[in-house]
Amino acid sequence: MTACIWYPVSMSNRTIGTVLLVTGLSVMFYSALNIIFVFTRQWDPVSLFAFKGIIIDASQLTGTIPLLGKTGPRPMELLSPDILNILLNYTAHYFLIGFLVSIGGKVSKMGIDLMKEEKPRTP
Repeated sequence: MTACIWYPVSMSNRTIGTVLLVTGLSVMFYSALNIIFVFTRQWDPVSLFAFKGIIIDASQLTGTIPLLGKTGPRPMELLSPDILNILLNYTAHYFLIGFLVSIGGKVSKMGIDLMKEEKPRTP
């Protein structure tokens, strides 16, 4: 067996598996704390979106109404920019943290697989 710089001969599979298991569990624990602190509003979510609000001009939908004259219906705001951005930022944060949890789970699974001892199969 040749020795690599990143994998010394003295380290066993059990040691590397333990390091991977602890790393994966700590990523998952951090993600859980992060999502709890964000949804209890102690921390701010990731700011990815900064949209304008959703506004509909009602005069374009109805056409011109001669009775109203020049003072037609004003544009209606369906969703304010604050609500829209908060909603999208919380959703994006939730998906990003879910991605981190899945990575932590895969790293932990790799560590568990390395720690298992392979038993010889008997036919």
